[in-house]
Amino acid sequence: MKEMFKAALLDSDKIKAFSFLSQSFDLSQQGEAIVNLISDVLTEIGSDWEKGDIALSQIYMSSRICEEILDKILPENKDKESKKTNIAIVTLLDLHFLGRRVVKSFLRSSGIEILDFGAISSPQDLAEKAIQNNIQSLLISTLMYHAAIKVKEVRECFRKQNYNIKILVGGVPFIFDRNLWKEVDADAMGVSPADAIKILQLWKQE
Repeated sequence: MKEMFKAALLDSDKIKAFSFLSQSFDLSQQGEAIVNLISDVLTEIGSDWEKGDIALSQIYMSSRICEEILDKILPENKDKESKKTNIAIVTLLDLHFLGRRVVKSFLRSSGIEILDFGAISSPQDLAEKAIQNNIQSLLISTLMYHAAIKVKEVRECFRKQNYNIKILVGGVPFIFDRNLWKEVDADAMGVSPADAIKILQLWKQE
């Protein structure tokens, strides 16, 4: 199943990719399963790109197709005011956005509102924005290793401001090195969007 969907994405065949999902899942009832499949496949595609097996254009088109699919099956709740939340998600340093988009859509579809900070290159700018918005839980998505290790600088910025915040990291570098999240001084790491929900719920109970 996963290989067929992945092949459609790498061929930039949007119709085939959506058709495969609509035939394999109940789009109105199995959103979580679809998001998990998309997450797994995009992780593989990101790995293939890092190894030089596929072109950058392929990861870009795969991302665009998946984003369109998510927009169809996980419409965002526009009635909620995301500015009232104390949870935010950001892509650090990279231009890669799909990991952030998948997690954000999955959280919102599960009733968890979240601010989207987009892509931010500077750890200092990210810390300042989080503090200004009174963020208590910060989800950081990365694609490349050089971006992942910058999380430690983000943590240092918060420490200098005596600001307490939980940091949840995710992305290819943390999947390949399961101890990297500890090295960059994050509080937790997630492999799938479902992990993000479990971790945020756990933090809420603390």
